Amino acid sequence: TVQFWKGMGPLVVKYKLLKFKATKWDQLGEDDQEYKRRITAYREKSAPQLVDLILSLGGIYTKIAQVMSTIGQGLLPDEYIEALRPLQDGVPARNFDEISTIIERSTKQKMDELFVEFDEKPIGAASIGQAHKARLRSNGETVVVKVQYPEVAELFEADLSNLEMATRLFAPENMEVAKALRKRHENELDFEIEAENLRQCTEDMQEYGLEPTLVRIPRVYNVYGRKVLIMEYLKGVSLGDAIEEEQNRVAKALGKKDARELTRAIQKNEGAHGEWRRRWVGWYENARWKAGEDAQHIWPRCKYGASVLCRCSRSSGRHWPFPRHCSRETSFSNGR
Repeated sequence: TVQFWKGMGPLVVKYKLLKFKATKWDQLGEDDQEYKRRITAYREKSAPQLVDLILSLGGIYTKIAQVMSTIGQGLLPDEYIEALRPLQDGVPARNFDEISTIIERSTKQKMDELFVEFDEKPIGAASIGQAHKARLRSNGETVVVKVQYPEVAELFEADLSNLEMATRLFAPENMEVAKALRKRHENELDFEIEAENLRQCTEDMQEYGLEPTLVRIPRVYNVYGRKVLIMEYLKGVSLGDAIEEEQNRVAKALGKKDARELTRAIQKNEGAHGEWRRRWVGWYENARWKAGEDAQHIWPRCKYGASVLCRCSRSSGRHWPFPRHCSRETSFSNGR
């Protein structure tokens, strides 16, 4: 906590002073070009400092930064998205001895009892753990072994509380995002929940004929408590690359150069009240209809008021959540 606020405190104070001087002293409005120039200059200067702070803190901070650099377009200014983007490539991995110790303690078995082969070099390393390619001794299947670092869960509560407080001071309009990240990572830190989600998602997708024809979800082989998850190995592209490719495709269908240009156009059109997020979905839906695809995206609400992004097939009339945001009951209508 001390290290977090030692680094974040000066950034928050400078930002608040900058806004106070611009709006109260110089009587600038948020739409004035000079005001925008000052804010942009601050962001460009503070973004590298923020990345350095995140890397020094590690843990959940790095994980959230990776998530925001992937899906944060529109939630964070472009200056911060660009500065955080290199974190998508991962962080330095931990040594094999430490990882093998975690696996053996969690499974109560020796490594050579579990695996015929185990690549010591991870195929991916993140802030909360890393993943290794291996081959099971029991059936010879190639798998991914996901291992969580032991100290992550202990630091989680303090780290998320600090993040929420910083968001309240630095960007209060994104408090709901901070709360959603807390819930998301509470589940992500428990591999038993993740394993159950994988199984449930597979069943749901198969029920509607999406898996394995359109979507392929890795099968769960075993889960050992909260820290070790063994699943099927599947080849593919990174999530960040897939999201960027899809966003750019939609943007080009709407006559824009790429997703960033489209986002800037939406932000300019909708102002500072956050309404542009709904416009993004509307534009996205129109682009897919314009492209003549059968499965379209819509933006309905369930009777509890929760927004649900879902897919609707015009030919079959079927509706399904994608994903579900309301766990109680969801009724769909495409509103056309």
